[in-house]
Amino acid sequence: MDIFDVTAACLGCTYISDLRHIRITEPQADTIRSLPDSIFPLSDFNRLSEYITGEKASFPTAVKAKEAIIHSLLFSSV
Repeated sequence: MDIFDVTAACLGCTYISDLRHIRITEPQADTIRSLPDSIFPLSDFNRLSEYITGEKASFPTAVKAKEAIIHSLLFSSV
């Protein structure tokens, strides 16, 4: 499974495309924070951030990419 599949499954999404249209809770934000940096490279976190936020991403760390993803999903206008 890639980072998109894992994230969608962890957040209870049926489809990867659902990631663009959900609003998450704080416990779900913690789930994103716990995605292992050791399994997924930084480039995967940047790609996931780009997909979810719709903005170009080149974060220097996975932590910063995760926070951008979380911010986008916590404050989504679903």
